[in-house]
Amino acid sequence: LVTFLITVFIDLVKAIEIGMILAALLFMKRMSEVSDVNHLTIDSSEESDEVSFNFHQENTRFTTPSHIQVYEVNGPFFFGAADKFLDALMMTSHTTKVIVLRMRNVPSMDATALYALRRFIEVCNKRKIELVISGLNNQPKKVLIKSNIYQLINSNNYFEVIDDAIDYACSIK
Repeated sequence: LVTFLITVFIDLVKAIEIGMILAALLFMKRMSEVSDVNHLTIDSSEESDEVSFNFHQENTRFTTPSHIQVYEVNGPFFFGAADKFLDALMMTSHTTKVIVLRMRNVPSMDATALYALRRFIEVCNKRKIELVISGLNNQPKKVLIKSNIYQLINSNNYFEVIDDAIDYACSIK
């Protein structure tokens, strides 16, 4: 509607320019809305040091030590999700020893997400938190390798499925 009105009252060239800018802004807004970072559901008993992660999609339960936190990134990992990612992951407790980052629903990453991930890896290293990544798709993996971020994480800490990642995380003391 804005493009149409600018075409009628001003100029077609200006209308196309403004229409492209508005479309880009709308795209960025929508991409940030569909991307999110979730701390996966935890069922715990107060007497135990163990918690169960309930993955509703597969109806699977894992019982893990309480020093492990599991996060899942959903949607394209762009600038909008990068802030959500850092906010969610910076809230880790002081007892956290391992963070499992589930990325099976991340089809793509941009430079802002790379920067956020690099900052998070630095924070994990300072806090002596082991980062384990599960379900890394091809495009994000290529971007991580090209940017040398892939090498910042131990090569043993990449897993195809969440089961293996959590089993490995449980073996870390």
